[in-house]
Amino acid sequence: MAATVDLEELVPDLQAELNVPGTDSFPDATTGEWTAQLRNAFWEVVLDGLISSYEEVDGIVSPTSGTTPLSREMQQLVVFYAGVRVVRNQLRELKTQFRAKAGPVE
Repeated sequence: MAATVDLEELVPDLQAELNVPGTDSFPDATTGEWTAQLRNAFWEVVLDGLISSYEEVDGIVSPTSGTTPLSREMQQLVVFYAGVRVVRNQLRELKTQFRAKAGPVE
């Protein structure tokens, strides 16, 4: 068993996290863009203190010492964080408009 995890292999999991089954909400997104989201999410998880003793270089996560690969549970946490990042960015793109009209004024 390899001690590294290629974040690109988690792209299908991230897409499943973000899409209703049978749909593709982000048809123009590339594998590279998804992997970049996963890379950034990995470091957010590290900064939040949930993952330690691992490093990421060019989308490959490896232990800083030893040979234990990043567990599937921790991989899923990275996918979850990436999903939150994408949804947060999508919310920023929403165009909203609010109109209010006062009633009769006496």
